[in-house]
Amino acid sequence: MGLLDTRFCKTSSLYEISKASVKLDLTSSPPSSYYKLEPFETAYIEGTIGPSDYGYIPIETDPDVGQYVMILTEHSSGNANMDFRLEPNNTSYSSVYTHSSFSYYYTSTTEQFQIQVNLIPIPYWTDVEYGVSDTPPVIIYALVSTEIYHKSVLYMIGDYKGNTSTMGLWNDTTTPWTKFGRIQFTDSTTQTNPHNIKIFIRRII
Repeated sequence: MGLLDTRFCKTSSLYEISKASVKLDLTSSPPSSYYKLEPFETAYIEGTIGPSDYGYIPIETDPDVGQYVMILTEHSSGNANMDFRLEPNNTSYSSVYTHSSFSYYYTSTTEQFQIQVNLIPIPYWTDVEYGVSDTPPVIIYALVSTEIYHKSVLYMIGDYKGNTSTMGLWNDTTTPWTKFGRIQFTDSTTQTNPHNIKIFIRRII
């Protein structure tokens, strides 16, 4: 049995690496303060945002070795084509991202598959069902790396009719990722109901 590498733990005890959750609010404007998670600490965040509005995550990230897991659930009334994006540092950096995405979904009559590469150079983007109406609730699972030379997000997102796997890279090795960022569901014009959001974010190292 190998030894526990205590560089990535608050203590050397295997029984003390799990920490209690901290409760935070998803805000509709940039927060006045940010919480920095320690390794193995979890934040629970909830709030409501309007269609195509931003929700700000009040978490400070580590640009040197930050690795995080995010689980997000979205509940709203009514169906609409909802794309999801995460914008690091609460900023819409443009033309610095590349993506690859694989989607499977079921329409009323057929199964559909989509494969996309470098499809849009916008912040970490994904779509439940490519180009068609999504059906809440929606669940997003993401692995997030804020390390400056490997800034990336790997998504798995789905509803009851389909799911998508997306890998997004931030092709900039000079701008540090210091704030987790803001999220947005960019809705079609048919969506007029607010999004009820619950998020768990756990820092791994």
